[in-house]
Amino acid sequence: MRFFQLWFCSILALALPAVLTAQFYQGSNMEFGKNRVQYKDFTWFYYPGEHFEVYYYIGGEKLAQYVLMSCEKNLTEIEAFFNYTMDDKLQVLSY
Repeated sequence: MRFFQLWFCSILALALPAVLTAQFYQGSNMEFGKNRVQYKDFTWFYYPGEHFEVYYYIGGEKLAQYVLMSCEKNLTEIEAFFNYTMDDKLQVLSY
């Protein structure tokens, strides 16, 4: 019985510091939201469509074209999914 208690306490003493330092992981201390400092400047462009405007930044032209084509093609499915008939153009952000 004494051996088991000694073994359990030694395992606990070895494992406990690893568990306690995990709560101070720096990635979880990052602030998110509108007040977060952004270090990259983006120049945004957009493709206007009949029912959609797809916004993109440099390097995302092909993706924005695909998104615009897909949105226009699937307009009825999008309206059915959101249970909303669009009166104006919907703005889509491609990041």
